[in-house]
Amino acid sequence: MIETEVETVELLGTFEAVAWERRADGLHVTLPDHVDLDAGFGLRVSVAHERWPERRDFLHGDVLV
Repeated sequence: MIETEVETVELLGTFEAVAWERRADGLHVTLPDHVDLDAGFGLRVSVAHERWPERRDFLHGDVLV
């Protein structure tokens, strides 16, 4: 189960929006009617990324990202 915050869910191969919601038991996605479940489909799930603390290269004086 994904513990981080979900930002977007996309159906690959289309620009059509899909409905989704995060519930206690997982991520629920509602696919458009034209999707053939027997043929398969792909989803891209984007999650929020934690920001690493800023690091410094003290030898060269640079900030590392």
